[in-house]
Amino acid sequence: MERSNVEVQERELETVENRVVFRGTYATTTPRLRDATDLAGCVSLLELGARLGLIETLRRETSVEPERLAAEIAVPVQKVRALLHAYVAAGLLVRDPDGKGYSRSEEFDDYLYFSGYVLWGLSACRPFIEHTRDYLCAPKAPQSHPRDGGLVAVFSEWVGSKAFYPPVLGMIREIAPKRFIDLGCGTAKLIVGALGAVEGCDGVGIDLDPGVCRLARMSAAARGLSDRIRIYERSLQSLVEDPSPLDGADIVHAGFVFHDLLPEETDVAVAVFRNCHKALSETGGYLILTELVPYESNERERKFSSLVTYFHMQFMQRRLPRPSEWAALLHAGGFQEVEIFEVDMPGARIIRAKARKSDRNDPLPVFAWDKSSE
Repeated sequence: MERSNVEVQERELETVENRVVFRGTYATTTPRLRDATDLAGCVSLLELGARLGLIETLRRETSVEPERLAAEIAVPVQKVRALLHAYVAAGLLVRDPDGKGYSRSEEFDDYLYFSGYVLWGLSACRPFIEHTRDYLCAPKAPQSHPRDGGLVAVFSEWVGSKAFYPPVLGMIREIAPKRFIDLGCGTAKLIVGALGAVEGCDGVGIDLDPGVCRLARMSAAARGLSDRIRIYERSLQSLVEDPSPLDGADIVHAGFVFHDLLPEETDVAVAVFRNCHKALSETGGYLILTELVPYESNERERKFSSLVTYFHMQFMQRRLPRPSEWAALLHAGGFQEVEIFEVDMPGARIIRAKARKSDRNDPLPVFAWDKSSE
């Protein structure tokens, strides 16, 4: 058969039933194709596991057995074995030497991290893709086709596991807080990490999503931390009138929550920042934000940053502040020392601001959006 436009990469002669058979391959060795096919396989397998409740058990336990997993996630044991076999075949899990259990492979955490980006865009934000026309043309599309807050939290946490939690945890270790508060705590992954990093620290989590709060409490209970972690099911806006959950904080962290107030509730964001500053100034503590900035154009960030910015601006009607605007918002909230750090997640930044008590009663600056960025 003529294949003048295809190069056979490998050739060998093999004898099969006394006949010489020509064998070759038309497969290429393009690294990016290998990356794409590897990721595609792992993404779907890991999403299946996430929707079954399997992934958190695999991450929490050193080794798992099919029978216990089947009982835990209410799936027939033969189906669990088949899924675990697929995970082994894909290189995500390995069989234990005794042949009874399964453990994470060396690649598991990396592929979970990589998959988090894809699943945030294609699964957590699926309503934007399936109902694009409604979102662009119908004002009530967000109510008719909402995102699943649980999926947003889970897949964002997968990204955070390597992109921004490690540097934030580094800051937490350095500051060594007695009380760590996480606004928009999701499944409480960062709170659990903070308590593990700092002896004697307790944690407070605030999140609006009931399902996510339930998962956070379950995570704390599974690790024996229920007496050290308190979860509030309430909105960020509620901290304007009742900032009591902030009392005693040495660190207040907020991961990707303040941009959800912008631009319509800019005054609310500033008011919450002021209450954070008031609480933190009593301890000389820090506000640490993990947040988004718009349309970063450098080669490392431009592709994923473009997706994140477009989704937020066009489908969520949000305005993402530039780094200088984040600093100005914090200055309006009473913070003077503001540092901004790049992280591995494209379009994301860690913003750290220290609170200091002052005897002066100077008026705080008024925040104004940069008109040139509109």
